[in-house]
Amino acid sequence: MLSDAPRQRKKTWDELALAASKETDPEKIATIAEEMFAALEERERSVRMQTENPKPSKYPDYTH
Repeated sequence: MLSDAPRQRKKTWDELALAASKETDPEKIATIAEEMFAALEERERSVRMQTENPKPSKYPDYTH
């Protein structure tokens, strides 16, 4: 069963970097850094999948 609690949007790596730059607690900085690495890895996977499996264009290619 799904929770009725609102889902929190994942922060992007640049949002996390900004948060880390303003944080003074070393433990919180470490936690934010881990979240940054995870966000960057997710972005890398997403980009890799797009380049390996590009979606077909909805416009015909008349260059050939």
